[in-house]
Amino acid sequence: LSSHGLHAVLIVLVLIDLWGVDRRYLSEDRMVQSSSLERSIPRFPFDDFISGQKSDSSRFRVLSLEAAPTQTARPAYFYESLSGYHGAKLRVYQDFLDHVFITPDGRLNTASLRMLNTRYIVSRSPVPVTRQVVAAEQTGFGVHELVDVLPRAYFVDSTVTVSSAAEAWEHLNDPLFDPSSVALVESDPGLAPRGLDSAQVRSAVVSDYSPRKITVSTETDAERLLVLSEVFYPAGWHASIDGDPAVIVRANYMLRGIVVPPGRHVVDFSFDPAGHRIGVWLASISTALVYGLLLVLLWLRWRERSRPSEGQTSTAEE
Repeated sequence: LSSHGLHAVLIVLVLIDLWGVDRRYLSEDRMVQSSSLERSIPRFPFDDFISGQKSDSSRFRVLSLEAAPTQTARPAYFYESLSGYHGAKLRVYQDFLDHVFITPDGRLNTASLRMLNTRYIVSRSPVPVTRQVVAAEQTGFGVHELVDVLPRAYFVDSTVTVSSAAEAWEHLNDPLFDPSSVALVESDPGLAPRGLDSAQVRSAVVSDYSPRKITVSTETDAERLLVLSEVFYPAGWHASIDGDPAVIVRANYMLRGIVVPPGRHVVDFSFDPAGHRIGVWLASISTALVYGLLLVLLWLRWRERSRPSEGQTSTAEE
């Protein structure tokens, strides 16, 4: 076989191999119409009620007790949920489930649910510190609204420094712990405690929210700690205040905190892990090298074929 024939055979063999592997994971048997898939997900009347409460200016989460919180992903199709299963749960969230979600005396930790922006709880039975807003129907489940739920981002009046995870869990399980006024931190940010005062100015509004970027418009009359009700994940999340880099601290063991100076500011949280950036650069460079080399080889081949042969040159000279 010529070199072109060998190249063709190699291309055919690679295509056959890739086609066989791809068919195992993507085939007509595995494809489902989106409308059919949607119909396969049960939808209950209380889902319609909760979905109707959603708005861009007021985000909230839902705790569904239809089954064990880590075994039901159905609610997440309709609204932001604390429920759902993933084989690679973050350690801080698993610690929350193991040590804080249920108090030592067997109750739901409503203080922690408040700081997680949990507005509604779907349950068969009444839940303390809630009011029922949707009565149980044929499903047996009612919707209970949590009293004094905290927004997705909020300021606290003071901080308490904890030296270990166990100490943080102990504070979070204390019935007197109030996440609306105090936050647990690993190192003292040096903030002066602020007592309750009707003249205080402190507001935090989530103006942009996406998987890779969260923007909070803030106003405060004094330097305060802003708590963002999102899982603390230092390997990729970065923060800035009015474009200037800022430090994200761990608040209440599993949330994000950032010290905001007085005045009006825009706080940005962006997900940009170094590993992802390096991977993109390596992939881009590798692609450029491969295609660049291919172009060079094609150019050399074209140049070789367009060059007059020795026989043709001798004939022209005669």
